[in-house]
Formats: sequence, C-alpha cells, structure tokens
Amino acid sequence: MKKALSFLLALCLLLSLGACGNDQKAVYEEFANKKESSEAESQAAADEGDELSGELRIAVEQAVYEDMGLDLAAKEFCKLHPNVSIAFEAGMTQDEAMNSDSDTFARLRSNYAQRIATQLMGSDPPDIIETGNLGVRRYSESGLFCNFYDFPDWAETFPEDEYYMDVLTGAQTGKGLFALPTCFGVEAVKVNRDVAEALDIDLDAWDSATLEQLLELYGQAVEKGIVPEDFYFCEAYTKWEYCETELDSFLNPKAGEARFDSPEFIGFISRLQPARFKQPVATGTFFYDEEKTFAEGASLVLNTRLSHYNIFSYFDVLGDTGGVAVPYENRDGKLVAAAGNTLSIPVSSPNKELAWEFIKYIHTQMPEGGADNEYYNNRFQGSFPLNKALAEDSLKKRLGKLFDESHLEAMQAVMGREKAVKFTDIRLDDVLKDILVQYFDQGLISAEQCAQDLQERTEIYLNE
Repeated sequence: MKKALSFLLALCLLLSLGACGNDQKAVYEEFANKKESSEAESQAAADEGDELSGELRIAVEQAVYEDMGLDLAAKEFCKLHPNVSIAFEAGMTQDEAMNSDSDTFARLRSNYAQRIATQLMGSDPPDIIETGNLGVRRYSESGLFCNFYDFPDWAETFPEDEYYMDVLTGAQTGKGLFALPTCFGVEAVKVNRDVAEALDIDLDAWDSATLEQLLELYGQAVEKGIVPEDFYFCEAYTKWEYCETELDSFLNPKAGEARFDSPEFIGFISRLQPARFKQPVATGTFFYDEEKTFAEGASLVLNTRLSHYNIFSYFDVLGDTGGVAVPYENRDGKLVAAAGNTLSIPVSSPNKELAWEFIKYIHTQMPEGGADNEYYNNRFQGSFPLNKALAEDSLKKRLGKLFDESHLEAMQAVMGREKAVKFTDIRLDDVLKDILVQYFDQGLISAEQCAQDLQERTEIYLNE
C-alpha cells in the first residue's frame, strides 16, 4: 500500500519540478486465420447473447491523432464489436501540446497527472493508461497495475517465436510485465564516412556504435585537425539525450538505488563535456534540416532510428548522405528500443478483460487483405509492430520498389540482438536535467559536484 500511495503522490507531483505480392500472402495467412477464428468466436458469442460489450476509457497525456495509432485501432475494434465504445481522456489537445509555452505545457501535464492519481485512488479509474512517461518501472510492483503475464491467454497471444520477445522482456520489471509497448524502433546513429576514412576506420565493419566509440572518433578528428573548428559532434540532439539513454546503467528505480556518484559516471560526463553540440541541454532537441547539413559535413553524428518511418534515412536509399547507419549500443552492451504507446491496465478498472481484449487486438489483428505502407505508418505511428512478420512486411511496404533482400537481412541482424527498452520518468528527468544544465551548459559546477548533486536529488526522489 505504501508503494501505491508513493506512486500516486509522485503522479500528483509530476512536473511540479519542472513518438509485396506473394510475400504479403504468406505474412497475412496466420493473421487471416486468427481473424477468422476471432470473428467466429465473436459470432458464437453474439448467438449466445454474450458478445463483447462495454465502454473503455483510455487516458493519454496528449490527444490522439485522428485515424492514427490508438485512435485507428479503437475504430477498427469498435467496428468489429459494435457493442463496445472507446473514449479517450487526454490531458491536453494536440494544439496545446504543439503551441503552448513551457509554463502552460507544464501546468497541463501536471493537471493530467493529478487527475490520473485521483482516479486511481478513487472508484472511477480509466481502463487503460498510457504510462510510457510516468516512470512506471519504479512502481511496477505497487499493486496498481495488472501483470500482463497473469492473463490466461498471454502465451497463446504472444507466441515467443512470432514476436520480438526481447522488447517485451526489456519492458518488464523483475518477472512481471506491467507496461506493454504497442510498437517500437531501434535507436541508431549515422556516422560521418569522410571523417572515419580520414582516420582509417572502416565503418562497414561496425555492427553497432557506443557513445565511447563516437567520442573517441570525434576527439581524434579534432585533435588531428581533420575537421574545422565549427564541427559538431551532433546538431539536433543534446547531451541530455545521450545521458538519458545511459541512465539504466546507473539507476535502479525499483530498488531505489542510483550510482551517479560513481567514478564510472563521473568519467562518462567528463568525456562527454568537451564534445561540441549545437543545441544546449536547456533548449532541448531541435530538428530542422540536420540531414542536409550532415551530408554537407557539419557533424560527426546524425541520430536516426531503424523504424518504419526512418527506413529511407537509415538505408540511404534516396541518395548518399555521407554517413553509415549503425544501431546505438548502450553501456550494458544492449541496443536501445524506443517504445511507443506503452499501455497499462489498472487493477481497479471494472473492465480489465475488455481492456485486455483491445490490447490483444492491437497486436494480433490487421485489415482483411493486408496493409499498405500508409496503413503501417498510421497504425504504428512510424514505428514497427512487435510481430516479426508484420514488422518485416512493413519494411518491404515502406521501401516498395527500392527494397532488396539486403535490407531485410540488415534488419534481421539488428532485431536479433538483445535490446533494452527506454522508458521516461518525466519528474526524474526534470530533476536531472536542471543539474546537467549547470554542468554542460553553464559550466557552474565540476563533474564531481554534478555527480554528487545528481546522486542526492535522485535518492530523495527514489525514497519519497
């Protein structure tokens, strides 16, 4: 009960401190069979007067885009089950999310978090909550959320040989899965080919890149005068994004432990500090025309993803951008999966079974006759589905006539590696970023003082 109350309190305080032909037939054969079976079961249930029915309420921080992601899946599910309705309860409109000033945006997010906390404490909770930004790992065993592994048909729904199980196991805490991603992409970087060649480094031999490797490459290029004085390590991302990706190596939210005051972390931020980034931590990531300037040789690294939307960039199929794309590897030797639309079911929901049926639908049901590139992009919002066959089919549909087997082989090689799942804890991030701004942007504190401040603030947060 203490953990549950701690979680609800943290939610209330969020932001108070501051996304082809024959192959298609094969891919959809199993889904067609599942769809026919599902429809037959639904018809049988209807004949018995027991068809799925009820209203699902889904809490999301920002309003869903019409006919995309969860909205698209909800409309399909309700069409299949006419006695079901789905309502989204958003913390802010899309216009507010895109156009509010920072103070207004923070207030809206705080109001949303407080509303969720109140609902979880009361008798009227949402049936599904999007929890990817709520630090769900820390509270995974609080008793507030269902363990998806406990649903009787879990193994039948997610056969291990058909899904990217490492994304699911990467999202679990201990032996439980309390937050289920609906899609994902693999974090990657493009590395400047000209700089690597000038240093006699063969990027084609790299199957991944660590931050330490990239910093070493950058340092050599600067030291040997291979690059101009205004050369950047990275233009769009900030040092914060690289720190965030490595946090799991120094943080154990479930155990309430942090290692920011360790020599390893102090060395890590000390090596990152001299690298020249275009965007300061305080400003945040800013995407503009970075792919064009990267091709012109402005930076060492261009951040990208192996995902449905970014396939053209990842494989350079529309023209040479002057870089070689490789997946990003964290300090623990794992690739990094960016999860999308991560969903949890409150234990107190009166419609847990219906909520589970909808989440199953997202992962197992597709349009009769298959999906095209646009559908994949809209349904999974530019990411890959967790089903292997569908993910590979979406790759082919995205590339169209530009596809060849080398693209599939490269994708399979990446997907075959173990992946860590990156979640966000907004409140903790704000605490850490404030301190890192003082170190990276303002130079007001030393690496040792930065590490000590991070450790102290994190321990306070983890022990609330």
